[in-house]
Amino acid sequence: MLLPVSVAQADVQFVSQSVFLSQPSAPAGTTMLIYASVVNTSISLAFNGTAIFRDGVIELGRVGVALSPGEARVVSISWTPGAGSHNINALLEESDGTPVSTQMASSTEATAMFTIEAPPPPPVPDPIPQTDTSSGGRAGDHTSTLVAPATAIADSIISTLPPVASSTIVAIFSTVDDARAAIVSVLDSQISSASRAIIKATPPALEKMTSVGGSKKQSASSTPSSLIVSNSASSTVSGTASDIFSSLYLDLLLFLRFLLVSASLSYLCVLSVIIFGLYLLYCRLSLR
Repeated sequence: MLLPVSVAQADVQFVSQSVFLSQPSAPAGTTMLIYASVVNTSISLAFNGTAIFRDGVIELGRVGVALSPGEARVVSISWTPGAGSHNINALLEESDGTPVSTQMASSTEATAMFTIEAPPPPPVPDPIPQTDTSSGGRAGDHTSTLVAPATAIADSIISTLPPVASSTIVAIFSTVDDARAAIVSVLDSQISSASRAIIKATPPALEKMTSVGGSKKQSASSTPSSLIVSNSASSTVSGTASDIFSSLYLDLLLFLRFLLVSASLSYLCVLSVIIFGLYLLYCRLSLR
């Protein structure tokens, strides 16, 4: 008759309150570590098994545990929790998968409750200030509707200056932007007038034929044909030159408006003029 043979096992257990988090106050979505402290209280037997971590009934991970007699160790796994309450359990298994049994069954399992807060909502961006475009506003109030403000350029310069000079720089850029807006307003008026003039312009030869159409027979009998051809050619050349000049003038106005509307191009031109003026001043002073 065969009798069951008992196999000596190491006395391995969790330390009291051994389960803890690396970042207990971190919000949901933060990757952290779950720790558990294990000790082998045996005098002569080593332990080689596995620590299992669970969130309720959901297994989070496993980690191998090898302890010499009398050795204690802290084991851990990585965890990225969601918001809410989590009941974390840590269990011990032998190398063959059987649960560890000790004289105190309660020490073979460690439990801790953690509450993970939801992450804070993203910051609400500041509302874009509305520009007063009514007729009662200041001249500078219309700047953003006519030209691109030089906010980025001013901010980059102000960041390198002391606070005393910042207010002066802001006032200078505000004045220049108001001046740009006023010039663009004048250009818009000129562009509108030039465009209407070009649209209303008619070829002189066609206008001549239209005016003569009702009295064609009378003009033919009273005016020599050579004089009619000469006057028509002269009017055509004059009208063509006027159309070319009007088109060039309109293109010039559009180009100037393009330069003034763009903040970077406007201040680049201003800087170029200042540098050129300083160069002329240097040349004049160097000749003395």
